[in-house]
Amino acid sequence: TVAAAFEAAGYIAPCEEAPGLGAKDDPAGAHDLVQNASCEVFVLVGHLPHMGRLSAKLVGEPAAAGRLGGCFVPAGGIIMQPRGEGVVPMLWAEERQIEPGVAWWEVPGAPVPTT
Repeated sequence: TVAAAFEAAGYIAPCEEAPGLGAKDDPAGAHDLVQNASCEVFVLVGHLPHMGRLSAKLVGEPAAAGRLGGCFVPAGGIIMQPRGEGVVPMLWAEERQIEPGVAWWEVPGAPVPTT
């Protein structure tokens, strides 16, 4: 499990099941988790069917669901950053796309597709 891997590496990171993270869940649950997060960078990865809708909701552009959904191939995703402080609801900016096989924390990734 993820928790066991973190523990073996010496990290303390509690893991628990949460609504919105399952394949058939409404992305509203995952959106609520992100809205309550306090971080400078948010890494959104996965290949669940609702990842495009979730990321579009996070950036405040529902029409972008198809475009952003194309970023979520296995081992792919998007890196996001908060778009201003004190904005309610919290909106996120698309920083860059995570490309499979590329260490996103070491090498700049591709820009998020615009079409």
